[in-house]
Formats: sequence, structure tokens, C-alpha cells
Amino acid sequence: MKIFRVIMLCLACAGWLFASATGSDSEQTQKMILKEFDIDAKFMKSSYYNDIKKSIKDSKRKEFADTIRNGHKHIPMLQKIIEDSGIPESFLYLAMTESGFSNHIVSSKKAIGIWQFMESTARLYGLRVDKYADERKDPMAATAAATKYLQSLKNDFGKWYLAMMAYNCGDARLREGIKKAGTDDLAVLLDDKKSYIPKETKRFVKKILTIAHIAKEQENLVAKTKTQDAVKNAELSKVSVPGGTTLMEVGDSIGLSLKKMKENNMHLKFVYTPPTQKPYYLYIPSNKKKMFNDNFEAAKNRKFEIYTVKENDTLLTIAEKTGVNHKIIKEYNGLASNEIKPDQKLVIPSEQNVNYLAEYMVKSGETLGEVSQKFDVALEDLKEANTLMSSNGSIGAKLAATE
Repeated sequence: MKIFRVIMLCLACAGWLFASATGSDSEQTQKMILKEFDIDAKFMKSSYYNDIKKSIKDSKRKEFADTIRNGHKHIPMLQKIIEDSGIPESFLYLAMTESGFSNHIVSSKKAIGIWQFMESTARLYGLRVDKYADERKDPMAATAAATKYLQSLKNDFGKWYLAMMAYNCGDARLREGIKKAGTDDLAVLLDDKKSYIPKETKRFVKKILTIAHIAKEQENLVAKTKTQDAVKNAELSKVSVPGGTTLMEVGDSIGLSLKKMKENNMHLKFVYTPPTQKPYYLYIPSNKKKMFNDNFEAAKNRKFEIYTVKENDTLLTIAEKTGVNHKIIKEYNGLASNEIKPDQKLVIPSEQNVNYLAEYMVKSGETLGEVSQKFDVALEDLKEANTLMSSNGSIGAKLAATE
């Protein structure tokens, strides 16, 4: 909570950036921001820049603080990757503009993740997007890909602000706009009376510059997200596991619930890594890495098969054919309901690779804690599986438990 008190204190005191009393310092700060993006200082005299300055109200400062607060889990990781890559540090605010640091954002054009990658671009820069994983939702992998993409755009266009524009509207569209304008001057490209670049891209550039100014104004606020405690709480480590390893297996080895494992591995579409012969990665809290190394044992002879749904098949009939519980089939394939369609492909794990879900009838006086011990299941996972809010089960209630 201390960090957020500091944030609000900074907000209460903010307002000096463009104040006349600190005109000299303010001008130097503004020039520094523009230089970082390769924007000529003469842009400060443009009407567009004047509009950016006028737009910085307390409401935007509050919005900035709220976004920093909501994204504090990812910000330290993103900052480190950006700094190590050598691209301007203020490109952190490109991600903030694109998604508000939320991994749940999906644009109307199907761009996904914190950096709002389109599928084709994501693959081009090394991100896996297939039926098992979407690494656009991996903040670290996506940030590394974004820095490579931005550096490539900078190499093509020669200036960071043009790389910023191309990131939003595409390199072909930007080249077309520069050709029509006869220049790559920012003030000309932003001309509201012309359509050299899309309106969305004009707003995009102005918003990033606005956020960058607010961030410089309140750099103590942003720096606080890099404090040792904040980084420690957010830090994750990558571990390698065999293909088809379930989140439950890893979670059990480090005492972490399935819910937390999912939160740390949003790039996985199911509760297991891609079922291939090759190892794949998962993220676990850094302070759990030793426990993982000590406790995790990969299942032997891990096998999966792909089953093609036939006419009149149901999950129950497929379970009978394959010998794998229908609840496991449903869970492994991320099915929201029991409905399946002919020719649909389902992953069927081998029997030794699954933790079967069994129905258990709660006995009189028995608590969920006792049930969790009986089945060697974490209490939190048992609650989650049965959407129970307390540790007291109802007599006669049927619970799903892992055997």
C-alpha cells in the first residue's frame, strides 16, 4: 500500500511540468522526450504539441496512476527487457497505450496481448501461435518480440517516431503516407486536414507523447514499480518441462494452486503444455524455483493421441473407447460444454498422464480440509474445482476430487 500512497501524493503535487515557474526545466524535459523519439525540437512550436500540453489534466494524471497500479505486476519485467534491448525506454508507454498493460485485450482486428500483436506479425518475430499456445499472451516473450519489431521498423524508417507510427498502421501504410506528404516531418504527417496517416495513428502518437510527458513529470511514481519488493512479488522464472505436462503437476510440486498457475501462464490455451516430444516452458514464481527443482518429476512414457470425433460421438462414448475419463477429455481440450462436433480433433492423454476427477460424497461432519487430505489435493484447488467459498462441505454433496 505504501507505493500507492506515494503515487497519490505525487499526483496531488503534479502540475509543475508546464508551469511558468519552472519554464527552463520544463522545456529541457520536453526536449529530452522528443529527442528520445527522434522528433525535432521545432515540433514544440507546432499546434499539435500545444494541444498535447493543454490535454494534460488531473484526470489524465489519475488515469495514468491507475494504469500503473493495475499493470505493476508486468511493468518491472517489461522495463528490464526494453532497457536491455536498447530501444527508447519510453516505448513502455506504447504498450500502455495499446492495452493498458492488460493481457486480456483483443482488438476488433484480432490483435492480442499487452503489445497487441497480429498473428502474422507475432509469428514473424518468433512467437508461437497455434492450437495449444498463444505467446502473444506471454508478457515477457511478447515484449522481447516487440522490441525486435520496433528495432526493425527503426532500421527501415530511420527514426523512432516513424517506427512508432508503423507499429500502429503498418509499414506499407506509413510509406504510402510519407510518399503522399513528400516528407516524414511529424507535424506534416499529423495534419488533421490531410489523410497521410490514419486518424487512429495520429491519436496513437499524441497519446504516447502525452503519457511520456506525464511519466517524466511523475518519474518517481514509475520508478517505485521497480523497487525490490515490487520486483520480487512480480518476478517469474522460466522452467522447462516435457511436452504435455499439466499445470496441476507443476503446481503440486511447488504448492501453487491451478488458478495461480493459469495466471502465470496465460499463453497456454489448455491446462497442459503442447503435447509434443519437445520440451516447452512454464513460468513459476522465482522463489519457488528451488522447490520445483527438488520436487518436480516428469512423468515417464508421456503419450497423447489425437481423436477425430465421429458422427453420434459423445464425450462419454469417447471416454469408453479411449479409457480416459470424459471430464479429463473435457478439461484437456478446454471445452466449455459437453457439446462436440463431427471431425473435431480432441487431444486424448494416456492414462498415466492424468489426474482423474472422481465424485466423492461428503460424509456427515466432514470438512473440505479432511477431503483434501484424503485425496492429497490442495484445499484451494478443491474449492476452485467445486466453486465452494468455505471449508465446510454440505452433507451428501458430490465433490470433484483428484485421485
